[in-house]
Amino acid sequence: MVRLSFLAAAAGLLFAQPAHAECWDETTLNAARLYEFHIRVESAGDRCHYASLSIAREYKSYFANHSERLNKAAATLNKAFSRENGFAKRASDKYTVAVLNKYGAGQTTRSFCTTMRRMLNQLADENSTEDELHTFALLMVREPTIEKFCPNP
Repeated sequence: MVRLSFLAAAAGLLFAQPAHAECWDETTLNAARLYEFHIRVESAGDRCHYASLSIAREYKSYFANHSERLNKAAATLNKAFSRENGFAKRASDKYTVAVLNKYGAGQTTRSFCTTMRRMLNQLADENSTEDELHTFALLMVREPTIEKFCPNP
């Protein structure tokens, strides 16, 4: 029941997706959203750990279940930067630093860590789908940072 209510809340956001830069195709934007979601989850794991609210077990299971999808997203981004930008490595590095800065800080509360734990538990389930991963990514990353790195502004 928790699974359905959590997804139902997230599903409402699917119909109100933010506008995005026209320079990246939908595949690249979705890959960026997954990449940034993963960075946000990793960052939350660190912050929750330091607040004595570890979500490491849940993170490990989530990553084991979705690592192939996350690696595919990273490969899509690498390809997009090399295809679209003559300074691919530098642009990719700037993007990664911007993502880390965006999600590396933030307030850590018991409520936040509990919410992250619930989400990761759902994504750790072996029956968790790619659609669920994308739904949570959309919920947590409304506007991907990659939009600021348009190769053709």
